[in-house]
Amino acid sequence: MLTALRIRIFALVTVLSASALSASAAASEDLVIPFQFSRSGHIATGIIIDGEVEATAVIDTGANFPMIGANAAAAAGIIVPDETNQIAVLGMGGVEDRPLIEVGRLEIAGVLFEAMPAALQTNNRFPGPPNVLPVTAFDGRTVDFDFQQRRISLYDGPPRRVRDRRSRLELRTIDGIYFAKVQLNRTTGWAMIDTGSNITYVNSAFADVAGGLRQEQELALEGVTDGEEVARTLKVRRLGLGRHGVEDFEVLVADPPIFSYLGLSEEPAMILGLDALVGFRVQIDRQRNQLILSVPENGRGRSVYRRN
Repeated sequence: MLTALRIRIFALVTVLSASALSASAAASEDLVIPFQFSRSGHIATGIIIDGEVEATAVIDTGANFPMIGANAAAAAGIIVPDETNQIAVLGMGGVEDRPLIEVGRLEIAGVLFEAMPAALQTNNRFPGPPNVLPVTAFDGRTVDFDFQQRRISLYDGPPRRVRDRRSRLELRTIDGIYFAKVQLNRTTGWAMIDTGSNITYVNSAFADVAGGLRQEQELALEGVTDGEEVARTLKVRRLGLGRHGVEDFEVLVADPPIFSYLGLSEEPAMILGLDALVGFRVQIDRQRNQLILSVPENGRGRSVYRRN
């Protein structure tokens, strides 16, 4: 049973787009980004700011704008602008104005970003590395998450075959964030593919129609509530992911402002976090708008796994 909810903040920006970022890497070559799992269960990779400051960052499919932590910014001597130079950022707990800074140079896996705009992360309530890079900042048709080898690959070709048994799910993009069509207890909804979240959870609209809802203990949901409240859980018989699935587990039910911001508060929606994603090879085909899930070569060789 889940006893804590840890959700990291991510940036949804109203005036700047991550598509404006460009990396100095040859489009025809694979970009391979190694990562490790942090203590909080997030994926973290090394970055270098302004050629000197070493830090860790999350490569996040659930964000569409870069975020740099206050400690890293201070160590790099980045100038924080006055209060007039702010940017509206939507986190799980609501909309906040954050200082808009410019990172002179940021290097990751040999890729160099120059004069990169970013929001300054000053809130330490959220677990995981405070530095966030959206996957939309990188070029390439395919984004390939290999959790067993702990690496992310980006390349121009179609998703490379891992095993014969693959699932292809329809993707739609809202504000640069990927949503896949899934089934929860045979009820269809949209799942946000979120490599920046270490847990999976559903909104009330999805829980109400999927069934299996029950009351649980009082919890302080970090990033969602200011205090303790009764957290509801949903008993999931099967989360259908095309030909694959995740069976027999419980998820928390939460309604963070992100769903309202994206216009999904009244329709079945959920966050598909790392606790579910790590069971698969996850590939995003940005040209065909598809999510491809495969069983890793040294995995169970089955189309279903159980998370109990």
